[in-house]
Amino acid sequence: MVVSVTVADGRLWLAAQGGEVAGSEADSRMQLPSGRGQDLLPSSPTKFFFRQFDASVEFELGADGEVIGFVQRQTGLKTRARRLS
Repeated sequence: MVVSVTVADGRLWLAAQGGEVAGSEADSRMQLPSGRGQDLLPSSPTKFFFRQFDASVEFELGADGEVIGFVQRQTGLKTRARRLS
């Protein structure tokens, strides 16, 4: 699944193509609605939460301070995503 994080109107938005993340039976999975992006609200410089549902995103930074990925936490599951570009 491809997820994009963008800045618009001074706010972060997360949008996905939708569907369930594929993986082996042992891998955690997450479900994201497709279509309109979800507004991310800050709780710290690297941690954000969703207004619409009970989930959070924590951005992971490399040694140079650039974002290298994030971890989404939802309903007790952690799903890691790496930055593609």
